[in-house]
Amino acid sequence: MIFGYKIHPTARIGFSIILVDRLEMGANASIGSLSVFKGLSLLQLDESGHIGNLNWITAYPKNDTQFYTTEKDRRPELIIERHAAVTNRHLIDCSNTVLIEEFATFAGWRSKVLTHSPHLSQNKQTTRPIRIGAYSFVGTGVILLGGSAVPATQSWERALF
Repeated sequence: MIFGYKIHPTARIGFSIILVDRLEMGANASIGSLSVFKGLSLLQLDESGHIGNLNWITAYPKNDTQFYTTEKDRRPELIIERHAAVTNRHLIDCSNTVLIEEFATFAGWRSKVLTHSPHLSQNKQTTRPIRIGAYSFVGTGVILLGGSAVPATQSWERALF
């Protein structure tokens, strides 16, 4: 409450460093220990959303105008919808929006998410959002680059499990 964060009374935060503009945590949402969050405009975990231990989640801040000056709609956010999760030991760049939809799991360890990259013909850094679709699974050692999307699992596939 000191920082104006919206944290549900049943949400839990371990021993982590959280330096974000806005933090919103729904019922039973949790952040594990020894993770670092910095530069994000928004860190949002909906109901039962989870971030594990030892994650490094950063963004180039929206209010810093040295880079990405032409990207007026860039949103440095990590949004984890209800019952979605990021497990342990991942590196996630949220210089543009990273959305993990409901019941999706960014699992394993040692995976990377990079929303920024050089635009070679324009000789500048650019960003693009990343989306991990509902009920999908991303495993160990995956690298997702800006503009990528993991599709949601189809409803008939969900019925098989």
